[in-house]
Amino acid sequence: LARDLKHERRVAIKVLHGDLTRQPEVVGRFMREAEATSVLQHPHIVGVLDINQVPDGRPYIVAELLEGEQLGDYLDRKGKLSVEEAVAICRPVCQALAAAHAKSIVHRDVKPENVFLVGKGSARTVKVLDFGISRVGDAAAANLTKTGMVMGTPAYMPPEQARGSRVDHRADIYAVGALLYE
Repeated sequence: LARDLKHERRVAIKVLHGDLTRQPEVVGRFMREAEATSVLQHPHIVGVLDINQVPDGRPYIVAELLEGEQLGDYLDRKGKLSVEEAVAICRPVCQALAAAHAKSIVHRDVKPENVFLVGKGSARTVKVLDFGISRVGDAAAANLTKTGMVMGTPAYMPPEQARGSRVDHRADIYAVGALLYE
């Protein structure tokens, strides 16, 4: 939690832990999240305001501060949702993913913990988080995720992703279906 003095707002800062900077794949995923999210200006995707490095070289992301709760926590607390509420939550997730897909970004880890509910009732906004294992375009992820490597959350991934095959935007659609079912 920090204060952006220039714009007089509270922001969230995500800094990669120093021990993790010695693991190129972790740094790569962190930077992938920063890059993917920063190009996605959408009301249902957490906004990235800055990407940089602290003086010791660790990368950081400055993002909008979200106040609310993860969908996973909300489901644990509320239990089964009405069809109307489930659709009201999943529709903005679909809109966010459509914006990502339009820029050739596949999230690959859509799950309740990566959906954030800001506010309550009719004022509630839904935000998609964590593009850390996203795939940008066709070749950009080749060094981070190889065919045969399984990344994501098994309960929400399509069989192709679970087998370690390359996936496209349909993996996110499958995950939203699993999310809606839950």
